[in-house]
Amino acid sequence: MKENNVLSFNFRVPGALKDEVEAYFKRFKLGEPILVDIGGTGDIKCDFKGISPVLKNKDADDQYFISATLQEDKYYDPLEEEKCETCSGCGFH
Repeated sequence: MKENNVLSFNFRVPGALKDEVEAYFKRFKLGEPILVDIGGTGDIKCDFKGISPVLKNKDADDQYFISATLQEDKYYDPLEEEKCETCSGCGFH
């Protein structure tokens, strides 16, 4: 989901992976610059904004939700060769 240069990634994970996924995102510091590639469209320069608390899915056994929030660096302008082949202002570049 992308709105106002904020990217929110929502994950549904089994209990066996819950701690591993949470630990992965806790490695990042608030405001840390990172590059994100969504579906092979090329790197998007972002700043890490945080993760949500891990929530248990009420409708499924042993399933959890976690969200990571990033803010796109709107001043970042990737080189033409970094853009996806069919880019026509897809919003990620």
